[in-house]
Amino acid sequence: MAPLTTLARRLLALARSNRGVSAVEFALILPVMLLLYAGGVELSEALSVDRKVNRVSSTICDLVSQVSNVSSSDMTDIFNASAAILEPYSTGTSLKMQILVVDIGSTKQTVNWSKAKNDSVYAKGVTSPITVPSAIAVVGTQVVIARVRYSYQSPFGDLMKSVTGHDTYDLEHVFMMRPRLGTSITFSS
Repeated sequence: MAPLTTLARRLLALARSNRGVSAVEFALILPVMLLLYAGGVELSEALSVDRKVNRVSSTICDLVSQVSNVSSSDMTDIFNASAAILEPYSTGTSLKMQILVVDIGSTKQTVNWSKAKNDSVYAKGVTSPITVPSAIAVVGTQVVIARVRYSYQSPFGDLMKSVTGHDTYDLEHVFMMRPRLGTSITFSS
């Protein structure tokens, strides 16, 4: 009987003991805490990159709208300078930049000229793929449109893919301005 009473006493003491409860609670909460941390880091990184993509589109548009004539080498410089805004993020082929100068007519908005880096160029005279809102579309003038797209790859890509279904996010910003020097901007090769 003595071994049974000793065993019963020890079981009662173990049942009343709360040592180790913190470790068990921590082990249960740790995966949730890590997921929240990764999600917070992911969200702040994605928002930072999104702001930079917006800044790239506004910079391209602003630089082109400040001149009355743009050359091919000017556009190369503008694209390269604008891409530097995204540093330290990779810009390779995941950064696509387009500039369109659109003629505003009374019934149609057509592309006058277009240049791009890592993206398609629109031919002169085609209908603009981006509609200029009536608030800035003045008939007989031009509007400069910059569209920037960026494929953001998450640092927690594998983990976030299991939650969101994506490991890359496509960010896009469009910025529009009227020319500052006159009503048109010409392109020369």
